[in-house]
Amino acid sequence: MTLLFNIIFIITSILLGVGAVMLIVRNIIDINKLNNPKTILKNLHPELENVQTGDELMTVNFGEEKEDQDPLYKSLKNRINELNDELDDEDEDDDDDGGDVVDKNGYVYRPLEVEQKLDF
Repeated sequence: MTLLFNIIFIITSILLGVGAVMLIVRNIIDINKLNNPKTILKNLHPELENVQTGDELMTVNFGEEKEDQDPLYKSLKNRINELNDELDDEDEDDDDDGGDVVDKNGYVYRPLEVEQKLDF
């Protein structure tokens, strides 16, 4: 019984060892293919089939704004900025009624002023 167990154990160990070495070798081969600068990827996109190396392509830059914008757009943008500034000014002027807190029973709690002292 122990002889059969030993044979099965040795065969399983050899198979696992060979499988591990094969995975390592395959991984190294794939890494070398990726790092090979001579490899040229083909058929990247169907629209690029007739594009040769060095051909000039049209590009779009969304990061920069043009100085010569439409005058109507400029005036609209200025008006929106003015309205936003007015709203910001109104928000700063809002008063919170001194910080009074009303609970569900209708009791009003007012915060203590700095000058007030608590006497215990």
